[in-house]
Amino acid sequence: MQSKRLKGRQHKPGDFVVIRSELSQDWPAIWRVDGKTLLQKYEPFEQNGSTLYRNISTYTSWTPESKKQYISIPVRYKCQSQVETIVEFLRNEMTVIDHDYQQKCMKDCEGYQDNFEVYIQTLISQALDSNFLTEIFQEKGKDRSILGGPSRNDGSIPDDYFLSNVKTIDDITDSKKKKLLALLRWPPAVQAAVCTWPCFNVIREVNPSDVQSKTCAACGRLEVAVRVLMYGQPYNSTTLEGCQPDPKAMNEKHSCLDGPSYKRVCHE
Repeated sequence: MQSKRLKGRQHKPGDFVVIRSELSQDWPAIWRVDGKTLLQKYEPFEQNGSTLYRNISTYTSWTPESKKQYISIPVRYKCQSQVETIVEFLRNEMTVIDHDYQQKCMKDCEGYQDNFEVYIQTLISQALDSNFLTEIFQEKGKDRSILGGPSRNDGSIPDDYFLSNVKTIDDITDSKKKKLLALLRWPPAVQAAVCTWPCFNVIREVNPSDVQSKTCAACGRLEVAVRVLMYGQPYNSTTLEGCQPDPKAMNEKHSCLDGPSYKRVCHE
């Protein structure tokens, strides 16, 4: 399988691309990089209810100027012989990066650089001393000696130095989380699971029987595309101490998502 985030690197022979402006079509033609100067066209066709792509004898030029029109795509090979090559366009796994928006976000976040550095310093301190956050919350207003940061005459740092910066970053991430959950409109139990379990695996190989028999945990539709396994030790988001999981999240550790729901999570 040719996959993942391909944009932003040099294309190699064998990579697949699509014309950016044609992504609004349900099944646009796709192209395979054939050497340094040519692209070979692949056209869609139906097979057993699925849309696949087959190579045809149509080529176009592949120049530094024309490359700007294309974006890399992930595919899975279904059949490869001397006569023909058939691939599946893994559209749900495609990652399209809006570089202008990315630059805007980076610019917006520059003002929080100092806060973030203290945030990272706090996490490092927590890794070195598992009671660090618990103690500074319990002893708010007292001094705690630690290296780095603005020190007072006695060489210690006020707890508010850490707490205020951690709160600034936590407020930003919390607002982003609320915005994402509002856009997704997932059931409360699924939201609770995502907010409870710190680790997850996305398994793209789904049993054929599950595709039609299991429903998407997010929208309730059939034809699931991926399985999501959530796991790990739940923890208190303030002190990072381990805690008991939310009861509503216990039954949602193993969920299935359909293609559109998974795609929306990736791109929102």
